[in-house]
Amino acid sequence: MRPKHTLIPATLAALLIAGCGGGTTTDDVAKPPAKRGGTLTVPWSGDVDSIDPGQTYYSGGYMVANVTQRTPMAYQPGRVDARPDLAAEAPKVSTDGKTVTVKLRTGVRFSPPVNREVTSADVKYAIERGFFSSVNNPYAPAYFGDLLGAKLGAKPGTTIRGIQTPDPRTVQFRLRRPTGGTLAAALVLPLAAPVPREYALPLDRKKVSEYGVKQVATGPYMVGEYKPGRTITLVRNPSWDAKTDFRPAYLDRIEMPQGNDDPVVTSRRILAGSHMASGDYMIPPAVLKQAFTKTPEQLKLVDSGGGRWAALNTQAEPFDDINVRKAVVAAFDRQAALMALGGTNVGTVATHFLPPGMPGFEHAGGMRGIGVDYLAEPTGDRAVAAKYLKAAGFASGRYE
Repeated sequence: MRPKHTLIPATLAALLIAGCGGGTTTDDVAKPPAKRGGTLTVPWSGDVDSIDPGQTYYSGGYMVANVTQRTPMAYQPGRVDARPDLAAEAPKVSTDGKTVTVKLRTGVRFSPPVNREVTSADVKYAIERGFFSSVNNPYAPAYFGDLLGAKLGAKPGTTIRGIQTPDPRTVQFRLRRPTGGTLAAALVLPLAAPVPREYALPLDRKKVSEYGVKQVATGPYMVGEYKPGRTITLVRNPSWDAKTDFRPAYLDRIEMPQGNDDPVVTSRRILAGSHMASGDYMIPPAVLKQAFTKTPEQLKLVDSGGGRWAALNTQAEPFDDINVRKAVVAAFDRQAALMALGGTNVGTVATHFLPPGMPGFEHAGGMRGIGVDYLAEPTGDRAVAAKYLKAAGFASGRYE
C-alpha cells in the first residue's frame, strides 16, 4: 500500500436545520413529517469539476448529478445497497460474466427542451460519449473499458458495438473479458445516466463538449442557472413523475452559492440561520464540537465510505525503501490526526486500505487490522519505527 493511511473518517458532518427535515445524531428520535416546498441554500467553497454527468469525477459534481439524473441503479437515502432506478430490475449478468442485460422502466422523461421518454438508445449513447475525445470520462476505461469496440479518445459520434439495444427497453452490454459484475456495479455512476443523442451530439462535437451547461435532466431537479465560480441553482423538472421515482424530492429549489471559502464563518452562519446545509467543505472541529454539544438537532453524521491519507513519494529517497515507509507509519500519531479533524465523531483510525462498509473490510481484519506491527499502535511506536529504520540501513535506528 504505497499511500500510507492517517485515518478513515467513518462519517461526514453536515450542518442542517430541523425545520428543513434535517436529521439528528440519533436515529430513534421521532421526526416530524417532512414538508414539501421551499428553498434550501447550500453554501459551497468552490465550483464543481463539471456538471456534465459524463465528465464529473468529484463529489461536488456527483451531488448535482444525483438529483438531476437517473441512472439504471442508484442509492436510496438511508440505504447502503443500490436499487433499481431507471432500470425496472437489477441487471442480469450471464454465467460467463461477459454479458450484462438491463431492462428499463417506462414513464421516465427528459426535461425541456427534449421532453420525450427515455429509451435504451439514450443509455447506450451516454456510455459511448464517455469515450469521446471531447468528453474523456476519467473512469470509463476502468469500468466500461472491456466493452467490445470501446476505445478512449474516440471521435464524437463513434458507436460501441459492445452496447446493443434490441428494443427500446433493453440494453445489452457485451464484454471481451468476464467483468460483467464490475460493469453492472458501475451502473450507479453518473456516466450511465441517459443522454439524448439527437440533442447532445452537436454539443459533443465541440473540442470540449458543451453538453454540461445545456444538459437535460431525468431526475426531480434540473439546472436552472449555472454561473461557473459563482452559483448553481436547481429547480424542479416539470417532466419528472414522482410515481416512477423513490426520491422524495421535497424541495422546490436548491441554491448553491460559491465562494464561501471560510468554513468557520460559513458553518456558524448555517447554525445561526435557517433553511441551510453545509456544502463541499469539512466542518471545522471547533464548530463541529459546538453543534454536537449545544445543538445536536442541527447535525447529521453520514457514513462516507472513504478515507484520508498522507502520501509518500515512492520514487524519491528515502521513501523508495519500503522499510522507511513502514517506519514512518509506525511512528506517525494517527490518533492525533483524527483528533485534529474532530475525533471519533468524524471517523476512526485506519487499520488497512479498505474503509468500513466496503466489501472485503472484514476479510482484511475489520477494525482489528491486518496484524502488522507498524500499524498496531494508533499513537505511534518509536521502537517499531527504529526497527524498520535499522532494516533500511540506518544503524542508529534514526534517519541519518
